[in-house]
Amino acid sequence: MKGKREDEDKKKKEKEEEEKKKKAAHEKYMKSIWDKDKENREKQRQMTNRIKEMVKDSGMKKVFDKYEKQLRVLFKHYVDSVHLSLGKEGPVETLKFQGYAPFASDFNIFPGLIPLSEVRLLFNSMTIGKETEPGVPPSITYEEFLESLMRITIKSREKLDKIYEINRKIQEAKNSEAKAAAQLEMDRQREDQGDGEERQEDEENNNQEENKEEDKYEEIEGTTKGTLEGLMYYMDLPDDKNELYKKLNFLKDNRPKNWREKKNYWKKDLVVDQLHEMVGQKLGGLGGLGFSGGPNDDN
Repeated sequence: MKGKREDEDKKKKEKEEEEKKKKAAHEKYMKSIWDKDKENREKQRQMTNRIKEMVKDSGMKKVFDKYEKQLRVLFKHYVDSVHLSLGKEGPVETLKFQGYAPFASDFNIFPGLIPLSEVRLLFNSMTIGKETEPGVPPSITYEEFLESLMRITIKSREKLDKIYEINRKIQEAKNSEAKAAAQLEMDRQREDQGDGEERQEDEENNNQEENKEEDKYEEIEGTTKGTLEGLMYYMDLPDDKNELYKKLNFLKDNRPKNWREKKNYWKKDLVVDQLHEMVGQKLGGLGGLGFSGGPNDDN
């Protein structure tokens, strides 16, 4: 009987020790998660401060000032589109994600430059911690909208640098031969962009099961005012206010209803024709070279 009791006490003690080990391991694991989250939040805070400083940089500010008229019209267009759709009255000066996502879609920010997941992340980075009324989603001001464009620019540096360089060549071309060569380069860039859209869709599908919550800006060091100017070229905002309204309304009326339709929409002749027209105007009527159709039209 004594031996049996000793065995029971031993098993009970071993079980208690095992429970203590499990509890300690769990506490250690939870602490590591907390520490990692704290570290990430500090990194994001520092990165946000750097990006805000970039927006204020004299070179970047010149680019934003150059396109201020168009950007303010664009911002108000998407603010009003959400506000009016909810049937509300009165002035509104901030943009919810419900309006920001259509902007990113209309101007092919996704999938042309970054995946939709990155659009969500950068918007969340700017609105995290914002106090709002119960049931009201966070939103961004015009100044924060400019910050979002800076974030897009950093994330898309390589693509936008190419676009800036091609446009520079077009503007500096001295003769028809040089202009035609620059336009053909633009055509090749458009084809590369189409391939990039396919890769981004594959990457987003492959990463759906991964917990990718870190908003990264790995290209921040190489981002210049030329990169930001590349984004402005990419968005192609008309100087004339009426023409800009026409473009915004056209994009709204022809907005794809789903991802598959959107992918095909941006690969077809519509976007190529718009690019064709833009380049043709800059080349003084030489827009017919190298833009006969969109990339990968068979898909």
